[in-house]
Amino acid sequence: MRLFLTNGFVGTSIKDLTDAVGIARGTLYWHFSSKDQILDHILNRYSEQFIDGAIEAMNRCEGDFLAKFYALYRFIMEFTRNNRELLVVFDTLLGEISRNGTDAANKMKEIRSRLRVSIEALLSTGQKEGAVDKDIDIGLHAHIILATFTGMLLNWFVYEESLDAVAYSRAFRKQILSGLGSKKENDKRKSATPGAASKGLRTKRGNKK
Repeated sequence: MRLFLTNGFVGTSIKDLTDAVGIARGTLYWHFSSKDQILDHILNRYSEQFIDGAIEAMNRCEGDFLAKFYALYRFIMEFTRNNRELLVVFDTLLGEISRNGTDAANKMKEIRSRLRVSIEALLSTGQKEGAVDKDIDIGLHAHIILATFTGMLLNWFVYEESLDAVAYSRAFRKQILSGLGSKKENDKRKSATPGAASKGLRTKRGNKK
């Protein structure tokens, strides 16, 4: 994955891969028939571990819109802390090949779309409960939330050593909810105690990010 992150998918050759792991070309082909199959393995891992996990976190929560949103947010933060390389590689490759018309490009879009559709369903639930402004376009806002999650996480990686990750996480979560909520719900959240979702950004070193 690090080679794809450094050189891009197109810029990484089979020789680069075999040299990096110290194996012969034949050994690599014993496990993977092509570079495309290695990419497919990465996409499947991202889909099964991150996307499926995020959707399951929402579905497993039996609470209201806010509880489900916190469950999703907590999962993303904790997964990011422990699997940052996988997320960065996927997003980097998405930017590189998403418009080249290949099967891999279409698969990447489909994978991302599954989480977007689930977020849209969550926003619909929020509208029915009165927690989300009934006048917003939930399809558009699902796209916005997915995009801002990607940007927020990449920014955290870039400024990891200087950023207070807990404060960053709470502020980001607050901005998302403020943009979605009715005035009544926003007033209620202003007086609420910050939840536990930000714990996911605490690192094993115990430092604030």
